[in-house]
Amino acid sequence: MHRSIGLAVLFATVLANGGKAAARDAEEALQPTELRTLGDCLAARLIAPNNVRQRGIDRAACAQAHRDDDAARDVCLRNLAVRRGVAFFSDRCGVEDGVFALSLDGVEYRMTRQAPALEGDDAMVGAFGGDGVELVVTPGRPVPAPAATDDDGFIADRDVVVDVRKGGQHRRIRAVLQQGP
Repeated sequence: MHRSIGLAVLFATVLANGGKAAARDAEEALQPTELRTLGDCLAARLIAPNNVRQRGIDRAACAQAHRDDDAARDVCLRNLAVRRGVAFFSDRCGVEDGVFALSLDGVEYRMTRQAPALEGDDAMVGAFGGDGVELVVTPGRPVPAPAATDDDGFIADRDVVVDVRKGGQHRRIRAVLQQGP
């Protein structure tokens, strides 16, 4: 009798912890991460706040780049820690006409517009899809003048809401649409 109660408690504990892990994984899924193929162009981009997934990717990149130099690895991590946001969606200066790049969870996806842009909307507002991912960028309020600029001279034009779907997962991301000077 006691043994069956013990097994039932163990089974319930495993189920509960598995449920917590699944909930944590779902919460961490579809995190915006830095585009690695952005290049040097001053492309329009969506910037999201830094997140746990990006910090893990940054740590791994610094460790890989500076395997034998602890001091350089520490400088690399400090430099990435001060980054204010993650550029996760861009047209990459039109490198490929009509193709956009999206980075989620460290994976880059090729996206194309799913419907024509509405008149007066920015090129990066609307519905996009590709590689099993759907993305809808909805314009928010314009940033009041004078517009904020970052180190590259970009102007934070407007807040946007980004809805991302992949499989049965969904994430809503608040971001800023930045356009070049």
